[in-house]
Amino acid sequence: MFRMINPIQDYAWGSTAAFSELFGWAESTTPQAEIWMGSHAKAPSQLVEGSGELPRLDTHLSEHPQQLGTWQHSGTTLPFLLKILAVATPLSIQVHPSREQARSGFAAEERRGTDLKAPQRNYVDTNHKPELIVALTRFSALCGFRDPRQTLRDLTALQEIVAAQVTSDDDETVQAVQTLSRHLQNGETRAALRASLQDCAEELGHAAKLLAATDLRAHQASLAPQSLDTVERITATFPGDPGLFVALMLNRRDLEPGQALFLPSGSLHAYLGGVGVEIMANSDNVLRGGLTSKHVDVPELLRVAASDVVEQQLLEPDASTPHQHIYHTPAEEFSLRRIDFPDSGLHHEVRDSGPAIAVCTAGTVTAGQMLLSAGESVFIPAGEPTDFSGAAAQLFIATAPSATSAGIPGQHGDPA
Repeated sequence: MFRMINPIQDYAWGSTAAFSELFGWAESTTPQAEIWMGSHAKAPSQLVEGSGELPRLDTHLSEHPQQLGTWQHSGTTLPFLLKILAVATPLSIQVHPSREQARSGFAAEERRGTDLKAPQRNYVDTNHKPELIVALTRFSALCGFRDPRQTLRDLTALQEIVAAQVTSDDDETVQAVQTLSRHLQNGETRAALRASLQDCAEELGHAAKLLAATDLRAHQASLAPQSLDTVERITATFPGDPGLFVALMLNRRDLEPGQALFLPSGSLHAYLGGVGVEIMANSDNVLRGGLTSKHVDVPELLRVAASDVVEQQLLEPDASTPHQHIYHTPAEEFSLRRIDFPDSGLHHEVRDSGPAIAVCTAGTVTAGQMLLSAGESVFIPAGEPTDFSGAAAQLFIATAPSATSAGIPGQHGDPA
């Protein structure tokens, strides 16, 4: 077992205070968005060894592949990537590709000679990216297309607000909102998505700018409370972004601590705010359509995003074992469980057939001979028994199920 040193991504939507408040760290002067725990080549964790050296986890695993257990036959990296997210402002409308889409997209960009670190690069590895988010604080997310009739009710209210502010010269703005409404009336979610981000993007961006300059609270009776909050959050950060109208097409889900969402490949989503533990297949492939200063590729997002209407349900963990919550998903590459140590104390032994990462998210946990404070983590090689103990604490354990039982054909989770 090895203590980990984990890189922190300083994306603009991150928080300067969230990790300080949760983990007792010094407050940051720059946004801290994601703590990465894993072996992805973009930002691998480091391991603290007895010799004092700090090898990268990806390098360590290439030299000690047996620590991956059955996954050593599928590559020399962890099949999953574990993160802690701190979302202070809305982050991009995005979608992640399937494995086949990732492989073909990566190959196409390689043929074009697009540098792997170029900002316009879409596919930085060949893997898909199903993911699970578990809330540590109240966490607001947008995910999957909701019933178009629900969106239409909100859009009708916004159309009235926009129409009251435009001049005759702005007729195209109102017409764009009407075009979007017609697509929704006909249940044409993909056409509505294309209109928002491509066909009518300029006009809808103007409509979004008008809404950003409006006191929406004066019209709150016309808007559903969640929709009003969504519009206010987005226009405060991205005034004039047509992605606002895509956000209104998606299900709004507000998670309480411990609740979770599973997002398969192809599921359009965005996060609005909160702190959560996120686990995914070992990939950083992201296609963005709006609400971001990063590279946007609308045609590719439209190609990859699923447009089915889904009532995105919260994922309830299996709590049949006292003090333990297991988050079951269809993902082959990862499993996640949460251990809540009661005030009276608890011992919990772990011995997984695959490699694991354990991260303390509250209180203090003893892992073998190591003491983990909130925000600290350890890497556990496959098959190594580890005893955890603590009182009034919380621990998340991410594991990779057996590659054999998952039916992994080889190179399944190894990003290029």
